[in-house]
Amino acid sequence: MSTGLSVKPSMWIQKQMRARVHSSFPEAKKINERLQNFETSFQKITYELIDKKATISAKEFKERIKKEAQLPSYVKDGKSFWYYFDEFVAFKKKTQSSYVYRDYHYSLRKHLKATESMHGRITGFSSLKQESDSFYDLFYEYLSYEAINQEGNKGLSVNTVGKNVKNLKAFLHWCFDKEICTRFPLKHMVVEQVESDKVYLTQDEIQKLYELKDLSTKEKETRDLFLIACETGMRFKNLTQIKKINYQDDQLIFFQVKSSGIKAKLIIPLSDLHRKIASSYNYELPKLTYNTFVFNKTLRSLCEEAGIDQEVLVQKVSKYGTRELVSKKYELVSSHTARRSFCTNKFLKGLPASVIMKFSGHSSERSFLKYLKLDAEVVAKKYKAFF
Repeated sequence: MSTGLSVKPSMWIQKQMRARVHSSFPEAKKINERLQNFETSFQKITYELIDKKATISAKEFKERIKKEAQLPSYVKDGKSFWYYFDEFVAFKKKTQSSYVYRDYHYSLRKHLKATESMHGRITGFSSLKQESDSFYDLFYEYLSYEAINQEGNKGLSVNTVGKNVKNLKAFLHWCFDKEICTRFPLKHMVVEQVESDKVYLTQDEIQKLYELKDLSTKEKETRDLFLIACETGMRFKNLTQIKKINYQDDQLIFFQVKSSGIKAKLIIPLSDLHRKIASSYNYELPKLTYNTFVFNKTLRSLCEEAGIDQEVLVQKVSKYGTRELVSKKYELVSSHTARRSFCTNKFLKGLPASVIMKFSGHSSERSFLKYLKLDAEVVAKKYKAFF
């Protein structure tokens, strides 16, 4: 069967059955993408026939390959990668938190588009497969060495690169499950992670934050919701959904919505600080009218005002190496710091990890341990009596 393509022998790699990509042969990339479409079409039709235990004539087989190969990214209805990416993002917006939605809608989309622009390539399902000069390799290289990080330097941190790879894989698995495209192995998409530097607030720092005076309504509500999260270990999404009926018998009772969508019933006794704050609102907690970005910005300003400004040594790990940066502690605080503070402070008070997990809603010890900020200073403080 002829593909209708022609390549000079000197520009053909026989072992890979692909055209050689070279500056003197600019058509090579398009030819290789065309060949990939033919190969993918052949595999898709073959798998369908095997699955259905069906047979067709050689002529019909050729016609189906030709028809299938015309599709821009071998997906049903001829719709593109980005058409289904938009569908996936819309699905995430309805079912996940705003944090998860933004990771796909802004971060992953931005980096894929930037890779397209840099290399003059179009993102397609076939181009993400493991092969020579694949779009995925270009995407990974862009994240690791070209994308601008928060400090204005080239190269995202290893964890940020890993997060984008993980999100890309999640999208592809969604497409596979919906039979949008032909399933292919994703073993080459390795999600790398290193231990990251995160902070927690001590009980003294939490008290300093509570004692702040002359706050605006937005500042007070931000502070109070954050402190309740420090006393309960609640996820930010759950905290914003608490109503008066959730307070019963000096306890907070609610169903925690996890990232998977599963709900787990949690019952948390009220601490003195939690009770003071909640009762000041008659147990009708304020509803935020601004997003988490504004919440975190306001929170950091409050932490600075409370004197939570000790210097913290932070390591940034990227493909360029490990850099040590000095930050003020308040600069590293976010809404999620509350959950980490709850877990760490309860552990330091002697509460067993298995019990803390009952309150925090962690289903595995592995995921729970990520929230314990057990750096050298904390470990030394906790086990000083043993020396």
